[in-house]
Amino acid sequence: MSRRPFNRSKNNYRKKATKKGGQNKNNLPKNAPLIEVTITHIGGRGDGVGTASFTHNYETKEHQVFVPDTLVGERVMAQPLTLTGQGIQATLVELMTPSELRKNPDCGASPACGGCQFQHMEKTAYQGWKSEMLEATLSREGIVPAAWREAYHGTSHTRRRARLAIRRRKDDVLIGFRERASHQIIYPQDCTILAPPIMMLIDQMRDRLLLALKDGMTGEVDITLCDNGCDVSLHGDAYQDAPWPADVITQLTVSAADFEIARLSLVEKNQPTTLLFVKDAPLIQWQLPEGANKPFAKLLPAPASFLQADAAAEMVMKTDIFEALAGVHTILDLFSGSGTLSAPLLFQDPPPHRIDAFDSVQEALAAYDHIADNQGLSMHLQTAARNLFDAPLTPKELEGYEAVIIDPPRSGAVAQMPALATSDIPKIMMVSCNPHSFARDAAMLIEGGYECQWARHIDQFALTAHSEIIAFFTKQIADA
Repeated sequence: MSRRPFNRSKNNYRKKATKKGGQNKNNLPKNAPLIEVTITHIGGRGDGVGTASFTHNYETKEHQVFVPDTLVGERVMAQPLTLTGQGIQATLVELMTPSELRKNPDCGASPACGGCQFQHMEKTAYQGWKSEMLEATLSREGIVPAAWREAYHGTSHTRRRARLAIRRRKDDVLIGFRERASHQIIYPQDCTILAPPIMMLIDQMRDRLLLALKDGMTGEVDITLCDNGCDVSLHGDAYQDAPWPADVITQLTVSAADFEIARLSLVEKNQPTTLLFVKDAPLIQWQLPEGANKPFAKLLPAPASFLQADAAAEMVMKTDIFEALAGVHTILDLFSGSGTLSAPLLFQDPPPHRIDAFDSVQEALAAYDHIADNQGLSMHLQTAARNLFDAPLTPKELEGYEAVIIDPPRSGAVAQMPALATSDIPKIMMVSCNPHSFARDAAMLIEGGYECQWARHIDQFALTAHSEIIAFFTKQIADA
């Protein structure tokens, strides 16, 4: 038997996230006794899960114990942190019996960094677990695709966008991912998920650019890797109502030219986005699927706009949709963003008669319009700003479409699904970054008479518990 302490570095790992000005009522005492637990399975959030007896308020009960950075079969000593109705959240203190599937992390920030969760698990086992979790989640809602297409698994250094926390201290700047369930900022030392140009810029921002901030300033930064540099958006702290000082903004604006930054923007609470600096309009050459009449489409993304995290994963999804909807004349794109998934269809010969795209972000729709305008295809695209949570398309508005593409946020599209499920639209492509909301929404389609022809696991958030899925649904429509 192997016994060894688990080194979690010098950071304070007991500082858990709470609302400003308050304490988490579920926190356990700092001197709570250690728990010995054997991990029986990996939970949906990536924690190892086991059961153990624990005494709290003079009452002893069996509780589920959730321990990050552990694997099935491992016997560990864990420090309990919080107790809720679900069980005890704990942190690993000593690894008493390691799993054969355990490996040394490739990243110097693991396990502290919240950017990924599976640096400790052998790759094949991690990928298998993730696909099994996805299929089980769908199965519980009665979603059993007629076929599973080969899964896509992201590789190292392919993440092209990231949101990082920042904090200016007296002598330095903290920048990095937050530790899970904590305000601690962990610098992503030797990060294996971010693209190298993003890591290079993070170092430059830490050592030079963000020194313009005043002591105590906090916030977040979005970095998107484009073909001609990085698109950077600074976000003020949501808890702070005061605007950023003018001298700070001036220094940031002047300094930005010294870095590989294509555009620098500032997003403050309840304020429109402020453009601070532009070297070149950020440009992304979207590769188009085989069969398109051009190899690329040019996207000029809006500041902090949504973009699929992994370009190769995006290409898999675009190709799936391009092939499934080839020759369809009237297409509806819901939560369209800048047209990531539907824009390639404009480059068919001939193009669809009409693509109608709806999204709540006007700037993203403007970027989509620019793609069509630039190629002389504006007569085939109609965009409209609309909040599909508060104002979903009605059954009447859905009439006449031959296909729908829907890619909602993590919460899903529960308001829109009833009308879709009862529609006469023959083909629906669903994409989601949350298998649970996807399963709920897809179940409504199945109840409405749709069949899931195939699904594909898109593991673009490598080394995390997050999964993307794309699936194709069809309905047999009786002749009128």
